[in-house]
Amino acid sequence: MFKEAIGTTILALTLCIEGCGGGGGGSSGSAIPAPAQVSAYTAAQIVSFSDARIQALDTNIQYLDNAALSALSPVVILPANPAGQIESISAAQIAVLTPAQVQLIGTAYSGTPVPAQIQHLSKAAWAALASVASQAAAITPAEVVTLTDSEITGLGNNIAALGNPALNALSPLKNLTTNLAGQIESITAAQIAALTPAQVQMIGATSGTAQIQDLSQAAWAAIGSSAAQVAAVTPAEIATLADSQIVAMGANINMLGNACLAALSHTINLTTNLAGQIESLTAAQIAALTPAQVQLIGTGSGASSPIRDANALAWAQLVSDPAQVAALTTAEIATLSDAEIAAFGPTIGSLSNAALGTLSPTINFTINLSGQIESITASEVTVLSPSQVAIIAGITTALGAQTAIAYLNPAAFSSLDAGQVAVLTPANIAGVSAKQLASLTATALAGLTPATLSSLTGTQKSQLTTAQHAACGC
Repeated sequence: MFKEAIGTTILALTLCIEGCGGGGGGSSGSAIPAPAQVSAYTAAQIVSFSDARIQALDTNIQYLDNAALSALSPVVILPANPAGQIESISAAQIAVLTPAQVQLIGTAYSGTPVPAQIQHLSKAAWAALASVASQAAAITPAEVVTLTDSEITGLGNNIAALGNPALNALSPLKNLTTNLAGQIESITAAQIAALTPAQVQMIGATSGTAQIQDLSQAAWAAIGSSAAQVAAVTPAEIATLADSQIVAMGANINMLGNACLAALSHTINLTTNLAGQIESLTAAQIAALTPAQVQLIGTGSGASSPIRDANALAWAQLVSDPAQVAALTTAEIATLSDAEIAAFGPTIGSLSNAALGTLSPTINFTINLSGQIESITASEVTVLSPSQVAIIAGITTALGAQTAIAYLNPAAFSSLDAGQVAVLTPANIAGVSAKQLASLTATALAGLTPATLSSLTGTQKSQLTTAQHAACGC
């Protein structure tokens, strides 16, 4: 009984002392210390406060002076501070602090000046901070460096309140504790939508180039869906983009500046560009680009557009458009594969005369196993005008000058009509075999000029039928 009475007396005295402002601390009971009492707490006293006593300050935490706020610590010390003083601050307490006060939290806890230790706030307290634009606006670059992935995400749309230096400080770096993904990778699509193009251009841009390649797939899709955001992308950023990020621009690829289109690359790597940026362009993207824009693709090195690297579907879209075909240059024609020549179809007639004159019979073991001229299809021959056939016929081959007509494949050669045959000169026909000549219709043979007919050798005429002989009078 005596021990119990002594214990009760000591407890009563303790409560009286703390409740009356003695002992240098706040109440550990349910009573909230009065504002005057809180404002009197010194930094030296705050250092000794338990987590519970920090919480017991309740909203009167706002009356702590600057030195006391600076002394708040994230350090765990058992048994009094199992979480840490800063970690114990509640959402309600953050809500009553001004941005200037939040910026003081923990800045002197270690004995030397440090950024505000807001990264140690609890999830609920951080949510309270992040919900206020003025609090987000007060976050410094030095504080951004300390934030976790979840805290970046937790800023929500108020990420737009961050200053440019703070946006610059965002990082793609990962660690195994607080940044498993990386800060930039943790930015959400909704957050991207809240940022202006100028702000997106600040993300991680400590070296002058925004690190937008590190955005998540969903966040990048938000970039690609905005014409204004795509228009703001720089050539330096283009060089960092993955194939999938090029595709994600969709039709807004036509908002890229000329220098950005020129920066597109066909380079392949084993991480982000398994196909290559140019090879990844979709048919819909080609359809969205003007001929002038297509002519800029990949020309950053000063070379002609490597549009030959377009995938089969994208190439099919390009050659379906007469305006795109008409824009192809002789330098580009020289790079085309046999399959790309055959893919022109009816629009081959839209090639310029100079482009037609660049077609080659040369064979290689990569993209021209047959040769470009040999790859012209029968249906393509039927759309060529006589003057266009004459241009092709005038190309020099191993058979001699102006002998390329003999390089047409059997189906293509046999499709020549009387009007087209009429432009062939003796030089053009010199390399034509007896089998090729015999593949022409009687009507087509009748179109040969007298000079060309008279140049035919007996060997060339050896396979002609009686009807063919009669038609050509040869």
